[in-house]
Amino acid sequence: MNRISTRIGLAKLAAAPFALAAVALMLSTSTARADDFTFSFSNTVGDVSGTVTGEIIGLTNNSTSSATEVLITSYPAGLDSIFSNPVNASLWDQQYQNSFTEVGGELTGGSFWAQDTVAGDSVGAQLYLNVDLPDGYSGNTNFLNVDGLDDFYVWNNNGLDGVTFAPASSVTPEPSSLILLATGLAGAIGACRRRLA
Repeated sequence: MNRISTRIGLAKLAAAPFALAAVALMLSTSTARADDFTFSFSNTVGDVSGTVTGEIIGLTNNSTSSATEVLITSYPAGLDSIFSNPVNASLWDQQYQNSFTEVGGELTGGSFWAQDTVAGDSVGAQLYLNVDLPDGYSGNTNFLNVDGLDDFYVWNNNGLDGVTFAPASSVTPEPSSLILLATGLAGAIGACRRRLA
């Protein structure tokens, strides 16, 4: 009876690498992870000097997708925002552009344009990231106004070159990293099985 139990135990142990490989395959073909990025841009032509920072949340790697949220986390004091930080521009009442391209964990393209009506002013707040505006504006615009009056703003016309993007610390492990872990575990179990045999 002892011998039969040992053989069944060894058979189960021999099947373990195949089970791990199946799990790894499922992880590699599962839905892509959501990534977050920070952004910043500085004033060159607006009337308030300084830098705007924020976060783009919920993008999909190796695809073009919409952010689930675009947060403004800091801006120069001269903007005198009527909002409390962080400002969620994806909740503003006018959403025009929201498309970002992520390749290999890096943000390679995209644009975001949202405005909010404040006290009857349809442009009481505006955030542009790489927005191509008409009427003779040069380049693609990066712009923030959050005072409710469109009186003060940080602005540059340098398109994507005028914005710095970086992966946020909350980016989750890639499926390929999980596959590597599963492969290592399978190898360790295989070595133990050979010793028992």
